[in-house]
Amino acid sequence: MFGQLKTTLMPKVTRSLLRQPLTYELLGDYGKFSYSRRNKLSQGIWLDFTAKKMKAALQREGLVVWGNAFAPFEMFYGLDLIPCHPETLAALAAKVGFSREAITCAEAGCYSSDICSFYRCAMGLNMDGLIPRPDIIICSSYLCRSGC
Repeated sequence: MFGQLKTTLMPKVTRSLLRQPLTYELLGDYGKFSYSRRNKLSQGIWLDFTAKKMKAALQREGLVVWGNAFAPFEMFYGLDLIPCHPETLAALAAKVGFSREAITCAEAGCYSSDICSFYRCAMGLNMDGLIPRPDIIICSSYLCRSGC
């Protein structure tokens, strides 16, 4: 019974939580508290910063820009845009077990299986409402041409 509950209820609860800005506020607070106590201050700062940006993106506090790993994110911050890293979000989705469903969702939505799996996963997450919808997509083709 517990196994069935885990496989049916937990993904629904997790999905619901990932769509809530409060989740990211709490995650940022956790990062500041938890990592500073373990002498991993830089990880806490990163988690807090990332959580704040996700919360801002979900609340649509500004224009959300997706950029690949080689895009000039410093420019986005300087323009007061809210950047999202689809490749990082896809990797996190894989860590929590959402990547297969997201990729299947993207492929069902006519995204070819020849496209990089990071981008198929990100598009599936977007189609499922688990990551913020982009207002702008900026890509640099330097080194990796799959995002263009």
